Amino acid sequence: MNDGFDFLGFHVRRYVGRQRRPILLVTPSTKAQERLKAKIKEMTERKRYLDVPLLKFGALNAVLRGWITYYRHCNAKKVAKDLDFYDNERLFLWLQKRHRLPPRRILALYKQRQDGRRYNWGIQNGDKWLYVYRMSDQPLTKYRSRKPDNPYLLDPWGLAYEEPETPLPTTVWLGNAENNERWRELKAEITAERGARCENCGSKVELDLHHRKARREGGRDVKENAQLLCERCHVQTPTYGRYPRRH
Repeated sequence: MNDGFDFLGFHVRRYVGRQRRPILLVTPSTKAQERLKAKIKEMTERKRYLDVPLLKFGALNAVLRGWITYYRHCNAKKVAKDLDFYDNERLFLWLQKRHRLPPRRILALYKQRQDGRRYNWGIQNGDKWLYVYRMSDQPLTKYRSRKPDNPYLLDPWGLAYEEPETPLPTTVWLGNAENNERWRELKAEITAERGARCENCGSKVELDLHHRKARREGGRDVKENAQLLCERCHVQTPTYGRYPRRH
């Protein structure tokens, strides 16, 4: 336990503090940091120098914001600062490859003062500026209290049942094959007339009717609009599963 172990991207370790009390330290694991660096390096490789800078800034921000959000409940501040430095360095190298300009020109184009407080990589996005997200800006929050209140013990004898705003239906929709008498009759007639075979592959198992023109698009439950298909051919039709089925 003193050496620590990795679990779900976290490194869990126990050490003794100043008052000789054991303290639990949870940080992003080394493998998780290396995976993020590999992702940033892959996004800023030489072969990707033709990417649009505005889209590159947005893609990097999405990756960085998602990564630090996952670790916002552990001791990740120092790790975040180190990764911010790595990200800024990789972005600077990519901008040099992208524009083929000396470092001073790159700094003049992209190094901007963010909110009048500090310098950061930024690019103009319409009337506003899009800056590279710094993971060290993410506030770290406590995961939960050591002794959280048990929601089931707040009022153990006064359990109340709240009526739903919308009353539950008395009948359950089981599909047209069980609820629509006309649809069952139509399926039986078409199955008998067309030899109980799939019109595409000739299969005789798991037959179903398919609307050539879906009901949501104005199709009707008539023989001219019905096609007898097996399940395998039915699921390959363009309209199958696109929206909740009504037939």
